[in-house]
Amino acid sequence: MSTAVSESPRRHVALFVGLLSFSVVTNYRGFLGSTEDVGDVAMLLGALSFGALMFTGGRRVALLTAGLGGIATVLSDPHDSNHETLYASLCFTVWFTYVVRAVSERRWRVDLTAFHDALGSVARATFLVVYFWVFFHKLNPQFLDPATSCAAHLIEKSGRMVPWVTAPEAVYPFAGIFTLVAEGSIFLCLLIRPLRLYGVLLALLFHMGLAFTVPAFQYLVYGFLALFVPEAALRHAQAALPAPCRAALAALGSQIWLAVAAGLAVTVAVDGFALWTEQPQNTRILGQVTYRVATVAMLALFAGLFAALVLRHREAWVRPSERLVRGMHPLLWLVPIAIFLQGAQPHLGFKSVQSFAMFSNLDTENGQSNHWVVPASVQVFGNLADPVIVHPGSDPRLERLLVRRGLQRTILRSDGPVPLAHSFTLLRQRVSQLAAEGGTGIRVEYTRAGVRRVVENAEHDPELSGGSWLYRQYLRIRPIALDRHGACRW
Repeated sequence: MSTAVSESPRRHVALFVGLLSFSVVTNYRGFLGSTEDVGDVAMLLGALSFGALMFTGGRRVALLTAGLGGIATVLSDPHDSNHETLYASLCFTVWFTYVVRAVSERRWRVDLTAFHDALGSVARATFLVVYFWVFFHKLNPQFLDPATSCAAHLIEKSGRMVPWVTAPEAVYPFAGIFTLVAEGSIFLCLLIRPLRLYGVLLALLFHMGLAFTVPAFQYLVYGFLALFVPEAALRHAQAALPAPCRAALAALGSQIWLAVAAGLAVTVAVDGFALWTEQPQNTRILGQVTYRVATVAMLALFAGLFAALVLRHREAWVRPSERLVRGMHPLLWLVPIAIFLQGAQPHLGFKSVQSFAMFSNLDTENGQSNHWVVPASVQVFGNLADPVIVHPGSDPRLERLLVRRGLQRTILRSDGPVPLAHSFTLLRQRVSQLAAEGGTGIRVEYTRAGVRRVVENAEHDPELSGGSWLYRQYLRIRPIALDRHGACRW
């Protein structure tokens, strides 16, 4: 076996990790979240690792440092949202891909090109799986109903954040169907090689339209889209850049610690600007509108340059050598398979959060389902059913489970308060967490199946306590809307 090691980085992987980095630092409370969620050390490690990731073109040391920083911060942050779940998955994927390549090549200093090919292939497969679920979860009547549709809610949200992008109410009835057609078309075009260019361009435009609502997620999507661009097209695009830009990229690529320092400075500056504009004393001066306009403007600039440069080399998109998946060891297929199972969890009744179902109107709680294709009968787990009402007489440490005013924010499109309950699984999870933290004398007063119960010292109750660390950390379940089935939810 040859001992030569290739040092040819893949441009689309470098672009992917750079946009992933920017997605993280524009996520407000992602890996660089407030110190209430993430410790100082983990926050610094996250900034350092993603700074390295942003400016070192996907080199081994940057990717592995980012993976380590990501793992550290994932363990410190609940990361409830879909994109934070993807951040976590990608950090683990970097390390898993490296380990598989190291074992396969029988050396620690793996071939960089092969490493990038494998990582790019895993990430492309992951994105296709995620995009499938994002589309599939929306196949329900409430998503098409303008009175309840999350598509209409996102249009309204954009108007509230930036008033001069407000859309007329006449478009609301078509928001749901347009979203379904666009997302379904993007998924199919990315799968089919002759249509891949059009899939990337459509995705650029579609996610540009969503940028005012969740800009961080759109940067993550753009990073994934970069992986679908053939290396030849990016090589020609890089050659078309002005000479100073090419020189700067070459300097950052050759001086890794200079690149790390630059990346660290940018990540801290961006995150600091976001946090500063959130402070009450600065709201009237700048507020998050200024921050969002700035990040969206950068997104629009990137989309325009990206489309213009890539369109000049359309012939590179149909070459047989540019396969969707290449250099993937069979073990690496475990990643997209795991992501697929993650998306299937609401339909199986296992959990409702971190399953790529946000803003989809999908409702599989309380033993029912509003999905057109998947019936409630396939729910082999009962974690999303069995609603309970936790009463104020319970231990104050269980206050997060009380159906209080703040929880109404989980219903994003409603003309009035919505009765909410919690699944018994979530109550048991919370009691187990308190018991694992050394809590004693836990009092629980709740109503289940019409029967009101009071449990003293619940940490010793076999029905309410117990459960592994994975059970307590992994199961993320939304409150149950008792009479608004299919309401728009986060």
